[in-house]
Amino acid sequence: TVKVNMQFTIYALINGKNETLTSGWYNSGTTIQVENFTDYITNNTRYTIGSVTPSPTVTVNSPITIAVNIVKQFYVKVVSPIPVYALINGTNVLLNSGWYDAYSIIQIENISYSPSPGVRYIIVSVSPSTTIDLTSPITITITTEKQFYVTVNSPIPVYALINGKNESLLSGWYNANTTIYIENLTYYPSPNERYVIVSISPSSTITVNSPVTVMISTVEQFYITVKINSQFTVYALINGVNETLKSGWYNAGTVIQVENFTYYPAKDIRFTIVSVEPSMKITVNSPVTIEIEIAEQFYVQVNSPVPIYALINGVNGSLVSNWYNNGTTIKVENLTYYPVKDVRYVIVAIKPSQEVIV
Repeated sequence: TVKVNMQFTIYALINGKNETLTSGWYNSGTTIQVENFTDYITNNTRYTIGSVTPSPTVTVNSPITIAVNIVKQFYVKVVSPIPVYALINGTNVLLNSGWYDAYSIIQIENISYSPSPGVRYIIVSVSPSTTIDLTSPITITITTEKQFYVTVNSPIPVYALINGKNESLLSGWYNANTTIYIENLTYYPSPNERYVIVSISPSSTITVNSPVTVMISTVEQFYITVKINSQFTVYALINGVNETLKSGWYNAGTVIQVENFTYYPAKDIRFTIVSVEPSMKITVNSPVTIEIEIAEQFYVQVNSPVPIYALINGVNGSLVSNWYNNGTTIKVENLTYYPVKDVRYVIVAIKPSQEVIV
C-alpha cells in the first residue's frame, strides 16, 4: 500500500509512465518518481514542492507513506549594481533575483564590493529595508556609492578643502568625483622650526576618479637670529653664495660662513668684526642665534726713536702703531731705554699726552 499525503494534485512517473499520484495499491517492485510540481497563482506568486519524504524516487517493496510538502513562494527582484549578500533564515548566501519561500527572513548585509585594488562600492541605502519578512512579492533596491582609495604620503599633517570643506587630508576612501584642494600650509612643530611644502604630486587640485597617491615634499627650516651691535651690514657665504646675513628661516643643512669684513669710512677710522658667536662657520641643524660684535677702531701712529711701553686698558705691553678700539685707554710708561750699558734714551716729552683715550 502507498499512502500519499498532499494538498495538490501531484504527478509521478510510475514505472516510467506519467500518472496522477494517489494513495492506493501498487505492485511490489513498482518505481515511483515524483515530478517537480509548480503552480503559478500570479506571475510573482507560486506553489512548488518543497520536499518529498522519504525520497522523490522510491521502489515499492513494503507499505510506504509518501509525504509531499508544498511551499508557497514569492518572487524577489534584486536591483543592485554590485553583488549582494544576505542572511536568509540565518544562512549567508549571495542574494539574487529569484523565488524565495514565503515568510523567509532576509537580512541584507552591508558589505562593500571591491572589483579591483583601490576601488570599491559601498551600500548607502537598501529599499524597502535591510530586514524583510517575506509575505509578498518584493523588489529590493540597493543604492551604492563608488569610492577610490587616496594614499597620502607626507612627513607633516596636511590640510585640504575637500568638496569645499576644510579638513585634515588622510589616507582613506573618497567618493568618486570628490574635489580635493591641498592647502600649502607651513607646519610648525615648535616656534623656531618649521616644514615648508615645496611640491605636491600629482597636483594641488585633484578630482578623485581613480585610485591616487598624493606625495607631499617638504623642506625643514630653522630660524636663525642675527644680532649685530651696530647698524652695519654683515655679509656671509650662504651655501657658497655671497649674501647679506640677516635673521630669517634657513633650510636644514645650510652652511653659513660669516665674512670677516672691515669697513673704512676714513683712512684712519674703521669698523671691523671682533667676535662671532657661536662660530664664524655654522651648519644649520637647529635654531641658533648668531651674535656679531663690530668694533669701531682708530689708527694710532706711534713716532718714537726707542721702543715704547704702555698700560693698554691696564695691561702692560709694547706700544706700536696699530688699530685700537674706540675707548681704549693708553697710558705711556716713562721708561728709560738702555741700548747698551753706558748709553740711554730718556723720554722728555709725550704728545699729545702721556695718557690718552682713543
